[in-house]
Amino acid sequence: MNIAKDRKVLIWSLVLFGFPLLAYCSLRHRGADPAQLPGPKPSAMFMSLSVGEALRLHGGPPAAPDGPEVFEPSVDHLDDLACWRFPVYYRTLAPSGGQVLHHGVFWVKDGRIIRKQWDQ
Repeated sequence: MNIAKDRKVLIWSLVLFGFPLLAYCSLRHRGADPAQLPGPKPSAMFMSLSVGEALRLHGGPPAAPDGPEVFEPSVDHLDDLACWRFPVYYRTLAPSGGQVLHHGVFWVKDGRIIRKQWDQ
């Protein structure tokens, strides 16, 4: 008889404390602001194609044949918007025939480049 009573107490205590805790956790997770999440991480293929196209549109001296180097992204905040920050290094051909190393930064959110910055 005591086992049945103990089982009822256990079930009621789980109901009383478990459901409010579950509701609190689900509301907290669902209430996350999408601006504070960087979104899905872009693939390396997407970024290499995007950087190549951006360099082509950027103009300037022709790019060296080895192409741009895109490094691993980190989460960054740009105007209170969480996004991925990709550092980029690329080489251009100098008039003397040598190569000049430049760098740039791409900020990406949800598969869109929201800002790019080149050194000059």
